[in-house]
Amino acid sequence: MGFKGRFPRWVTAVLGIAQLLLTAAIIGLELGSDYIDLAHGTIWIGFWAG
Repeated sequence: MGFKGRFPRWVTAVLGIAQLLLTAAIIGLELGSDYIDLAHGTIWIGFWAG
């Protein structure tokens, strides 16, 4: 029995939407924190890019 047989379509849809919302929230919070604290944000982006 494959994936489609074990999990109904609505379970996959709920998990996909939850992942989309959580990803958007994380990106929004990251961008918001960089906008609020621009001086420290440039330090962190250098750390992440390094």
